Amino acid sequence: MVFMPILLVIIVIASVYANYNKIAKQRLEDEKKRMERRRSAKKTFDEAQSASVRSVAPVSDRIAPQQSQRTAAPAGQTVRPRVSVKDMRSSVIMAEILNKPVSLRGK
Repeated sequence: MVFMPILLVIIVIASVYANYNKIAKQRLEDEKKRMERRRSAKKTFDEAQSASVRSVAPVSDRIAPQQSQRTAAPAGQTVRPRVSVKDMRSSVIMAEILNKPVSLRGK
């Protein structure tokens, strides 16, 4: 009768150990599968990139689109945005408010 509880404990320990090994083996297999999927995805991505690079015609074969020749405007002809005094005043007030710490900001 004394051997029954001891035998039961030994069986439980053996089953836990077997399950642990089974789970560890399954984790290794899953990790291998994930790595293979990543490698295959990377290969297909690299193949797609190389295929797209190969499919682009050389520069000499392509017809270059008409490029507009823009030059910088002289300093006197630059377009200035319209800013009203009211907008400037409100932006200065907001800058002063935001420059203070939050605890010192008044409403």
